[in-house]
Amino acid sequence: MNASTVDTEQPFEDIVPKWHGPESPKAFFQFLRADRAYFHRVFAKWLRDAGFEIRWVRKRMNHHVWNLHLLRGTVLPGCEEETARQVVSTTLQRCGNDCRKKEIEVSVIGNRVGAAFIFPKGTTGSLIFSKQRASWCADDWP
Repeated sequence: MNASTVDTEQPFEDIVPKWHGPESPKAFFQFLRADRAYFHRVFAKWLRDAGFEIRWVRKRMNHHVWNLHLLRGTVLPGCEEETARQVVSTTLQRCGNDCRKKEIEVSVIGNRVGAAFIFPKGTTGSLIFSKQRASWCADDWP
């Protein structure tokens, strides 16, 4: 990742933009297309509200695979896997994708939590969090 790929930085509190436009579906979908990191921000917000610390949210270029890299945060030890599955499953349902909890792969190593799932919406790229700042990286870096 080089400096030219990072094009936005903003505080974490302003992470999910609010929709204040006209009530037509066309205008709403134009709003979604304008914000490339919209679904990345939605996942980050719900996981942060559940008690996780977000490291990055990434959508891979191949097969609509999403990866989440988290830290335990305030989630109780031993409950990380079930909490992550529940939050991701609920978020996917709210985004219009019926995904059962068993279709979400979660791995826990120490205080680090990783999750992977398939979700066709969103754009390829990474939303990276560092010191409560969010940076969007449009390219799919390893």
